[in-house]
Amino acid sequence: FTVILLLDTSLSTNYKIEEIRQAATAFVSQLRSQDTVGVIEFDGNIHVLTDPTGDRQRVYRAIGKADFGYGTSLYDSVYYTLRKKLNKITGRKAVVVFTDGVDTTSNGAGYDTTLAFAEESDTVIFPIYYNTFDWNKADDKPRSILLNTLGTTPEEYALGRKYLLELAEYTGGRVFQAGSTTDSLTAAFQGISEELSRQYNLGYIPANGG
Repeated sequence: FTVILLLDTSLSTNYKIEEIRQAATAFVSQLRSQDTVGVIEFDGNIHVLTDPTGDRQRVYRAIGKADFGYGTSLYDSVYYTLRKKLNKITGRKAVVVFTDGVDTTSNGAGYDTTLAFAEESDTVIFPIYYNTFDWNKADDKPRSILLNTLGTTPEEYALGRKYLLELAEYTGGRVFQAGSTTDSLTAAFQGISEELSRQYNLGYIPANGG
């Protein structure tokens, strides 16, 4: 497998960044030695922290560099990862994306275009979903005000969750809910690692070319 860790480091998820780093590191350590891992973070921009590599120490260092910024270009980052980083890689491929699903700054790709491309990409996508709306509303009033100024309404959060569910459905993956403890993410990663190790590809070419 080639696995890309796609980390949302926008303001809405920065309060969980250390938890994300720890759980991502734990996930990488569970993979087989022949599996390669790349790390990409995104806020308003996309930053490749490391291309797919079998060097685990390089991957751990890349995870440690993930830090938060402004804006959320989720659609652009999904398209970039599938089109630019995985499109020419042979073999089995997967993307694990940490995010609340809300996009605020993409200017190239969109909701429907990324879903269509994901369905054609032969890449399994596993979203790790963060319900950052409830967190901001309940625990951090100043940040909640800031997020609202960025246009993150309840309707947009609902659309974001729907997007992640469809990404998983279209590609054969599964959405995992990030809970309030690191253990919840570790359990999610164990589930993903187990699923990756048991999946196979089935191809079919119809006799009628039409």
